[in-house]
Amino acid sequence: MDKDKNAKSEQKEEESTPKISYFDYKNVELLKKFTSYYGKIEPAVRTGMNRKYQARLARAIKRSRYMAMMPYYTQ
Repeated sequence: MDKDKNAKSEQKEEESTPKISYFDYKNVELLKKFTSYYGKIEPAVRTGMNRKYQARLARAIKRSRYMAMMPYYTQ
């Protein structure tokens, strides 16, 4: 039974990993796809990423905001 659980968790990880291997804070067009209309970072449920890639995405968006490449919020 443990083998089935491990197999399912491995499948889930493979499905949730993005096709993008590196999130660059300078690639604003890509990062905008993962923000809402108001500039909020979309949750992992919507982006379909696991925790590791969602954290990398959030870090890249925050760096881009700090460098004034992306707005903190829009109206």
